[in-house]
Amino acid sequence: MKVNINAQPYISRSWAHRRGIALQLIEPDKPNQNAYVESFNGRLSDECLNEHWFTSLHHARTMVEEWRCEYNEERPKRSLDGLTPALYAKPLAHRAVTMPEEFEALCY
Repeated sequence: MKVNINAQPYISRSWAHRRGIALQLIEPDKPNQNAYVESFNGRLSDECLNEHWFTSLHHARTMVEEWRCEYNEERPKRSLDGLTPALYAKPLAHRAVTMPEEFEALCY
């Protein structure tokens, strides 16, 4: 697996190496090389991480999970034609599971 991010604040290089993840770091001062992730990381920091003083790992996990659920299930996105990410992904997941008959012969 390859991950193309500005990994310094979020991922330990040794953690990634132990799991076989090759980090492809963006160049310093070039966040536009991965604008979607940089935008998401900024939103997560501004709306969740910077808003709470976590008293334990459990508390942090709980608050981040609440934010994740709200972000994915309650907040529509203009880029998804006004759908939430969860509603947008539902038909895509269904299409990924079902396979047209003409492709079944190609499966091993």
